Amino acid sequence: MADSAALVSLASGLGGAVIGAGAAIRVAIVQRRHQRETAYWSRAELVSNTVITQLMSLRTTGWARLDVLLRTQQSLSAGVEVQLESFDQEASQATLENVEVSYAVMADAGEEVNRLSARIFDELLDAQQKIRQQILNRSAGVPCVTEEQSAIGDQLERVKELRTALNAALLERIATVAERLRGSRRSRGRVGARGRPGPSPWLTGPPPS
Repeated sequence: MADSAALVSLASGLGGAVIGAGAAIRVAIVQRRHQRETAYWSRAELVSNTVITQLMSLRTTGWARLDVLLRTQQSLSAGVEVQLESFDQEASQATLENVEVSYAVMADAGEEVNRLSARIFDELLDAQQKIRQQILNRSAGVPCVTEEQSAIGDQLERVKELRTALNAALLERIATVAERLRGSRRSRGRVGARGRPGPSPWLTGPPPS
């Protein structure tokens, strides 16, 4: 009987230890999964906020490019001397910043934003080359042709119209990204609930397993 009691006591002790160990393992698994899911949603929010920032930068850097050309064209029309080196430096820097943002956000900008951005880029590049030629002509003593200045002015006005359409497309795209971000936050609050949809894969790849 003593041996039986000892065996029962040992079995009970082992059973309790096994149950305790199993519970600890389950808690650890749940904690690790929660950490992965939290990291996933944090990454989703970071990517979404980055896209929104880049879309806004696409607008501001595009305006910076146009502003350089407008100011230079106004100076030329008023007979003010423009230094070619200064123009090249300012225009090139503004163009580089705009191009960097354009490439960074291209995959997430949407078809309409990319289409308008490409048209504006071509128009600005063409106008920049024409203005540069006018500066060269002026430095060589060749007077600017009024018709050419007028044509450049019309071209820059077309760019303004295209930018109006671009700004509308950008605002629409930003609203879409912001709504998806809000949706990811709502989904985050439902993570781990059985029978409910899992996290959205938008921009971040598949959810953690």
